[in-house]
Amino acid sequence: MYKSWSDDEEKHEWNDIAEPKHIADVWVAIANGFDKYFPSLVASKAPPHGESVLAHLGQSPAFKLTAPKKPSAPAFDASSFTSAIQAYDKEAPKYREFFDTDMLREYREDDPDSFKAMLSRKCPVIRKCTQSKREELKEWNIRYKLTPSEVLLTKFENLVFFANDYLGTRGDESEYAEIDDPDDIGFESVEEEQVGVPGVIGGGIRTRVLHNLDARVFPDRSGTALYGMYFLSGMGTFGLRSKTSEFLMVDDKVKNPDRNIKMDHNFWYPYRIFTIYALRIARRIEEECAKRSLCFDTQYRYVYVDALLHHVCDQHRQDLSVMRGQDEAYSAM
Repeated sequence: MYKSWSDDEEKHEWNDIAEPKHIADVWVAIANGFDKYFPSLVASKAPPHGESVLAHLGQSPAFKLTAPKKPSAPAFDASSFTSAIQAYDKEAPKYREFFDTDMLREYREDDPDSFKAMLSRKCPVIRKCTQSKREELKEWNIRYKLTPSEVLLTKFENLVFFANDYLGTRGDESEYAEIDDPDDIGFESVEEEQVGVPGVIGGGIRTRVLHNLDARVFPDRSGTALYGMYFLSGMGTFGLRSKTSEFLMVDDKVKNPDRNIKMDHNFWYPYRIFTIYALRIARRIEEECAKRSLCFDTQYRYVYVDALLHHVCDQHRQDLSVMRGQDEAYSAM
C-alpha cells in the first residue's frame, strides 16, 4: 500500500483487502508459499557425525569400514519451534505479571502517575522502544514522552479487559479453532483508539502484549510477521489498484534520490484479517507436524506461526535490507 493513500477516502484499499475473493486469492498464494518454506524449517539441521574422521581412517589399511545403513525415512528437526517456545516462555511471564488486573488496579487506586515509569521499565516491548537508538523511533519516543501516564494506564486497562473478556466468552478452543472469517473473529476492538494511542500505542505494541498474554488466541502482528506474510504470499499484489502488497507500507511521502523508496511493514494492517491468515497457517503447521510425528502444542499456536514467519524472513535478509532503506544487515524486528 502507498502511505499517501492510507487515509485518503477515495484511494485507500482497506475495503479491498477485506473482500472474500481477495482473501481467498491471497490464501492460495500463502498456501503455496507454505509448501515452499515449511520443509526447510523442519529439515534436519545436524551434520552427519564423524564423516571427516571416517574419511581419514579409511585411508589406513588397518581399518575396514562398512557403509552405514541409509535411514528408512528422512529425519526432521523441531528445534526452531522448541527455541521459539523457550524464548516465549522466558518473555511472556514479564507481560503477565505487569499487566495482571490486580496490579493495574493498584496503579489506578494508589498512584496512576507512576504507571508510565514502571511501564517503561517492566514492559519488554516498551522498554526496547524507549532504549532504541533507531532513527525511525525518534518521533515515537517524543510522542511517548508527551503522553500522560494516566492515559497510558487507561488504554492498557482497556486492552487487558478486552483480552480477559474475549478469553472468557469466545476463547473456547473447539469454537475458536474453527473460525475462518475476519468478521467472525471479533477483534475489531483491538483496532480502536480505546485500547491505544495514535502514534504511540499502535497495533504492533497492542498485539505484542496480547500475544504474550495468550499465544493460543492472539497472534503477534509484528513487523517481521508482516514481512513474512509478504514473502510467503509470493510478493503478490492481488489486483490492488496501487500495484503494491497489502503487507507493506510504501513510504511515497518521503523521497530521497540517493535511496530507494522505503518499503516498511504495513503498521496499520487489520488485526482481524492478519489473524485469519495466521490461524490458517497454524492449521497447516499442525497438519504437517502430525505427518512428521512432530509435536504441536495448541497453547503455543501462534508461536509456531511466528517461528515460520521469522524463518521466511531469514531467507530474505538482503531483500529486507534494501526494502527498509538500510545498508546494514537485516535483523529481526
